[in-house]
Amino acid sequence: MSQVADPHRVAAELAPVVHRTRRWLIWLLMLAMFLSGMGIGIGGTLIVVRNRILDAFHHPEKAPKQIADRLRNKLSLTEAQASRVEAILQAHQVELRKIRRVAQPQVEAQLDQVEQEIDQMLDAGQQAKWHEMMSSLREVWIPTRPE
Repeated sequence: MSQVADPHRVAAELAPVVHRTRRWLIWLLMLAMFLSGMGIGIGGTLIVVRNRILDAFHHPEKAPKQIADRLRNKLSLTEAQASRVEAILQAHQVELRKIRRVAQPQVEAQLDQVEQEIDQMLDAGQQAKWHEMMSSLREVWIPTRPE
């Protein structure tokens, strides 16, 4: 008698192997989807935070109203209290601008020194890229001097 494999029996023996393989594939795909979602969430959060920080740097005149609005919500301020808080913040913002006018040239001088010292150790191609990077950094992160 020849031994011919019963196709139903072979399929029944292979089913658990195929099922286990698919289970791992499903778990792997779920993990990939979870990590992708996490990456998108982190990236989106970083973009929003960066844009808010840059907006605060470049438009400090908006700060008193934004801070007063935030305090109105968190402290349940009345309209009169919120208006008074905004007025206080605006008054102090004038003094803060004066301080910044004095300090910003010192910050810029330090950045100039850093740029020059690093520049001295680079070759010509690196120097061009370095100056471009510093220019971009200053343009984005260092607001113009207050008047």
